[in-house]
Amino acid sequence: MTVAEPNNNTKARQKIAIVGLGLIGGSIGLAIKKANLGNVSVVGYDRESAAMNKARRVGAVDSTEGSISSAVRDAACVIIAVPVMTARRVMEEIAPHLAEGAVVTDTGSTKLKVMEWAADSLPDHVSFVGGHPMAGKETAGIDGADADLFRDATYCVVPMPDAPDGAVQVVLALVNALGARPWFVDPEEHDRYAAAISHMPMVLANALFTMARDSRAWPELSRMVGPGFKDMTRLASQDPEMQLDIVITNREGIVHWIERMQEELARWKEIAESDEESVFQALYKANLDRDDFILNGPKEPARPGDQNVPGSGEQLADMLFGARMTHRTREITKFFEDRSKSPRRRER
Repeated sequence: MTVAEPNNNTKARQKIAIVGLGLIGGSIGLAIKKANLGNVSVVGYDRESAAMNKARRVGAVDSTEGSISSAVRDAACVIIAVPVMTARRVMEEIAPHLAEGAVVTDTGSTKLKVMEWAADSLPDHVSFVGGHPMAGKETAGIDGADADLFRDATYCVVPMPDAPDGAVQVVLALVNALGARPWFVDPEEHDRYAAAISHMPMVLANALFTMARDSRAWPELSRMVGPGFKDMTRLASQDPEMQLDIVITNREGIVHWIERMQEELARWKEIAESDEESVFQALYKANLDRDDFILNGPKEPARPGDQNVPGSGEQLADMLFGARMTHRTREITKFFEDRSKSPRRRER
């Protein structure tokens, strides 16, 4: 199967089945349709008929099926876009109905368990390539679906050890059609990294909100809530079922990073209790390091496989962060020089 073929009516239409038409599944459908891929038919299935109806109305799918078996039958590619703990049941249900040579992928937020379930549940005549788009928002369901949700986002690609190159290429072509950037990673690495970068923000959003809400001063605190608190706690509004599945399937990784966060908060407590210059230097370093990351992206070079994307073009623009960093360093040096010369500072 070639996901990104030009429109050519002389070729048979190929079927892509999306199981789960929520935020992620609906957005994948919209992105595929927006990419205007040739000779591809997108068929959807969801346990909620309202989601299927809405997916048809917004154009995320060409059609829907009343049963999961009908949806995946004869599909060249099956995308499982359901909460992680539901993925195992879906794999078991679709296994008898998958076509010879079909490529199956998923969008789950954890990968180790999903890969184990795929090895146990899917037949030998299909290939499984795990996936995890590092994109989303707090609005759950098809109502939040967005064709540009994956634009420029990292898309983790986790092939089974025995997955043929052709199956991997299908998933890479799909990722490219979504406008995302593929990144190869093994399941154990994925879950360790995701616990820090994806799952901890979710945990911290819940913790920060419940800390404030459970305070006896919450009636007063809630009146002072502004954009900062809303932004920091946004992820607490994500689908609770999805959050539960993440914690259950990546408990060890999440607990590890919670312990690291406890250590980091203890360090920041010491910083907050230290002298003014130490506080400022710590804040300034975090500020500069984050700006460097936002402007320049990851420091590590892309893995060789990341470049093997069908039809991919140049994705990164040159950044002139060096000049900005020099300017900022001069500013901070001058700031402390001026403060040391201030008579009012010396009188303290």
